[in-house]
Amino acid sequence: MKNFLKSLVVVLAMAAPVAAFAETTIYYNNSASGWDEVHIHYWSDPGTSWPGVALTKVDGDIWKYTFPSDPSSLDGFLFCNAGGTDQTADYKSVPINNHLYKGTGGKGEVTDLGEYNTDPLNPSITASPISGTRFDEEITVTLSVTPDATMYYTTDGSTPTTASAVYSAPLTFTETTTLTVLAVVDESHSAIDAFKYSKRKAYTGDGKNLITDYYSVNPNGQVGSNRTVTMNFASQNSTTALNNWTADDLIAQGVARDVAQAFRGNHERPIVDSYALYAAYDDEYLYLGAQFVYTVWDIYGEGKQPGESKPYNMDGCMYWAFDLDPELEFDGRINGTGPIWNEGKQGAWFQNGVDAVWVGSTKPGVGTPGFFTPTPDGHASYDAAYCKTIPGSYYGYADGLLPSIDHVWGQEKLGYETDELFGNEGFVDLMDQIDASAHTFYEWRFPLSLLGITADYIRTYGIGVMYLDIYGTSPVGGTPYDPSYFDNVNEAYSMDPSSSGEKEDDDIITFAPARIGKLAGGSSVRDINLVPEADVPAEYYNLQGIRVANPVPGQIYIRRTATTATTIHY
Repeated sequence: MKNFLKSLVVVLAMAAPVAAFAETTIYYNNSASGWDEVHIHYWSDPGTSWPGVALTKVDGDIWKYTFPSDPSSLDGFLFCNAGGTDQTADYKSVPINNHLYKGTGGKGEVTDLGEYNTDPLNPSITASPISGTRFDEEITVTLSVTPDATMYYTTDGSTPTTASAVYSAPLTFTETTTLTVLAVVDESHSAIDAFKYSKRKAYTGDGKNLITDYYSVNPNGQVGSNRTVTMNFASQNSTTALNNWTADDLIAQGVARDVAQAFRGNHERPIVDSYALYAAYDDEYLYLGAQFVYTVWDIYGEGKQPGESKPYNMDGCMYWAFDLDPELEFDGRINGTGPIWNEGKQGAWFQNGVDAVWVGSTKPGVGTPGFFTPTPDGHASYDAAYCKTIPGSYYGYADGLLPSIDHVWGQEKLGYETDELFGNEGFVDLMDQIDASAHTFYEWRFPLSLLGITADYIRTYGIGVMYLDIYGTSPVGGTPYDPSYFDNVNEAYSMDPSSSGEKEDDDIITFAPARIGKLAGGSSVRDINLVPEADVPAEYYNLQGIRVANPVPGQIYIRRTATTATTIHY
């Protein structure tokens, strides 16, 4: 992993005396973050390596840190737990001596509470729920203070005074609010604290999905399974992959031959063509699976070469994109310029709710995969605060096709027009064209602590995932489908005119990820297009706009006929 922290170089001039610096000690209030240990990470000049250095506990929730050298040239700092798996947001300012800072995990804001005073008569303010809590419709906050004091507060971001509103009863908020509280015991003893409560943004999906008889996203409303998946990895191989997954775990169905090589450059191998995505989760892990199929080959030359065409036979990268937090935005570009590991090139741009990506090698165990989360500006960064790694073996592959897959649907011809993917014509079962061992299945096990979520969060709010097929620097396909994967598919590659320019273009991804745990709010009924033919039989869709082949009595569906689309209780 790249590290852009500057090294501190101290030049000692033998003839010149070394100037002393004023010692700087800061304090941190851990009441909202609740970590067992507190670390501080700061950067530029001087700087620390992730996850920073430990603070010393003073008393209760108060911790302190004394800088070993002059921190007046720092660009910023943050606080995190000992392992660096949870952190506050960046505080982009120089630390002020003897000031008390307070923050929350999950990249919550850091607040400067002013000068820290150890006088026991200074009041301590507590809020319930804790600062950083998010809510859906409204939240009620109760304040308490020790010792007894009068509490004044503001909710507009200003600093309260004794002329501000007096707290006398719990406060209810319906919008994102920063509650700033001044507690006064007497003229000599007071304290100020701030608590932030954020209203969740209802995420309905920034883009529709392609739904046909062959493409589906969360088919029949499936959102993965709440269960433990036992995975065993031996070197790069998974010895359990083909036995771990069933059709009940399916969250996104694609088609074969919807990668750039099917349109231009079908002599190229390996082939990375994702066909179906699977998901499960328990209290500790998120489990993901991806079936890759091999149905594109050099039909005018070497023919079928499944051995060479395996994804793990190239030094390529694998991309999982996540929608974990509806409040975060992420373009997936290093400093907003270029794709991860290829900053000088073109590649994927996310504009569909994605807020984190995992990037690893197609060869498990090779290189150091990274889990990238957004900087405050919504970009990717190699800085350790925004690029984390997972120790140990947590993904691998097995040759073959899942037993639950009994068809491999794809366009019958190569070099077809991309518009044909939007309909149901031209698809055939490619299952018998090559032995099942030519296909490849990968599975992953991601710690929920790395993702910053819990199983209850997945069940209550749901998360989104999508897989990108990468060949070159840009996506050449993916599951779920996005039209940007094929907007330059017939253009020539700059380094080889027989290959597709799709490998090096900018793809702005707008179609929604598949959901795990819970479907996104809102409806995708807008995706159901009425047709003029009077003899088309009625079709049924769930409230997410996903076609249902066998409606279940007692459920609510959208019933589409030749001229109408009506909500019915089946």
